[in-house]
Amino acid sequence: MARLLVVVLAAVVSAASFAGGTGTFLDRGQATDIRVVAWNVQGNLIANGSADAAFARVLNALDPDVIVFEEIPSNAVESALAGWLNSNIGNGPWHTYGGIATGVRTVLASRFTLSMQQDDTTPVSSTRGVTMALINLPSGTYDTDIYLMGVHLKCCGGTAEEESRQRSADAIAKWLGDIRTPGGSITLATNTPVIVIGDMNLVGGTQPATTMLTGDIIDNGTFGADIKGDWDVSNLTDLVPRDPNTNDADTWPSTSSPSSRLDRSFYTDSVLIVPNDFVLNTNTMTGAQRAAAGLNANDTSENATSDHLPIAM
Repeated sequence: MARLLVVVLAAVVSAASFAGGTGTFLDRGQATDIRVVAWNVQGNLIANGSADAAFARVLNALDPDVIVFEEIPSNAVESALAGWLNSNIGNGPWHTYGGIATGVRTVLASRFTLSMQQDDTTPVSSTRGVTMALINLPSGTYDTDIYLMGVHLKCCGGTAEEESRQRSADAIAKWLGDIRTPGGSITLATNTPVIVIGDMNLVGGTQPATTMLTGDIIDNGTFGADIKGDWDVSNLTDLVPRDPNTNDADTWPSTSSPSSRLDRSFYTDSVLIVPNDFVLNTNTMTGAQRAAAGLNANDTSENATSDHLPIAM
């Protein structure tokens, strides 16, 4: 079974990276753990130079191996994002895949090379597509690669918005089933860990989450029969990262008391272990924790970086 740590997935981490322990919840358990982070950056990363320093502090503290960014501006150049990460985070070179190039984009960034990149499922989902790729982990250290599905579902309440989220959920459930079964639109090595992560905007009913987790497809005429997404023909797991200081799983708004769990991570728990996960909120960290991690009190606040808090696993 692959060990994903904070979405840390068992990944190769340089000695320099792992050696910088903070003595806080931010630290990895093992040097080979891989960390996956998702963060809706509200269009500010790269586009708003005044936010660069705060973004750099947060991302350096998170020390991710793989990042799913939501709300990257449509005019942002993927190579520019990779360049920014190389300059401000290091431990590269970073590799990026921008998904659908129109509207606000969901972009994958990885310290490992990417393959099998696709910007949507088949049949297609809804708003913003699904940004997907195989994270190619070093075979000398890991027994498997990891498949990542970066999502940013339609926001807000209302019937049309809920229908959009449900279509995306149906499409993701269908894709997960295709991964697990022979043929179809995608083929992965058996038992490849899969993570569905990002801003899911689940502000209405519970059915979209139920569909992605259990394979209970609503539009069977378009997306086929209900189908389980985990390799052992079971449900995916809803990780529910929490703020270690408050036990709060909410990620929006990025205040000291967020009220909505918009950002989530679902994963194939039959082949993946997640020993550490959290929501990072600099407003609720202790002064000692921030000092150890090189963070300022408002770094994850909307006036510094974004209205969403980052999640890590």
